[in-house]
Amino acid sequence: MLSPDEREVNLPESEKTYDIAYGHKLKKDELESGKIYGIPFVNPETTEYIPLTQEQKTYIQKQDIQQNVDTARQIGWDKKLEKRKLNWDSLDDRYKLVLEDLAYNVGGTKAGKTWNQIFDSIKDKDVPAVVKNLRRKENSKNTEAMDNRAAKAAYNAGLIKNLEEAKKYGLSLATTTEIPQK
Repeated sequence: MLSPDEREVNLPESEKTYDIAYGHKLKKDELESGKIYGIPFVNPETTEYIPLTQEQKTYIQKQDIQQNVDTARQIGWDKKLEKRKLNWDSLDDRYKLVLEDLAYNVGGTKAGKTWNQIFDSIKDKDVPAVVKNLRRKENSKNTEAMDNRAAKAAYNAGLIKNLEEAKKYGLSLATTTEIPQK
């Protein structure tokens, strides 16, 4: 399907990207081969779409996450961690989970280049500051949607217990009903 990303709304159709599974951006070589990470999604004989199973969608998402994390680490995270006498392998899993979410959602390149303060917070084991540093902007503005994404990531990683904590820790626009309110 054509990407529903807000940044593409006003683009001509020829410049829009295509998404499949859980937000995987189809690349030119994937469109040409009809395969994503070796999984066929187009019948080469009929050019008809082959529905993906839940397992295939999950596999694609895991590969995308890993690719973005690897990129973020190569571009900057490993150096930022090393500067703080930390390394990826010894990080608490809660921090890895939110960093993986961050890399996946903003892209490995942007995550690797721009996120800095979160690593000070991780070093200091300052959970409220880690949560606050998960905040990201949409079109240069803090939004409810972005705060909700960060709140859900923090909750799923076990950094917060509820929405009240998310707001207290700096995600003031969060309103999600997908995590406990109090």
